Amino acid sequence: MCKEVKSLMLDIIKTLLEHQVLAVLIIPEVLKQLREWHLGYLDRKPNNKD
Repeated sequence: MCKEVKSLMLDIIKTLLEHQVLAVLIIPEVLKQLREWHLGYLDRKPNNKD
């Protein structure tokens, strides 16, 4: 992982830890969006079980 991305992720985590109300509001929406992207990916993924 690139240093800039790692630094950005740490900054986001620090901000969320400092502002718990923000974390409570944002994290469920982020998880919901990640789940939608993942399910969309699974729908598009070719099925090679033959």
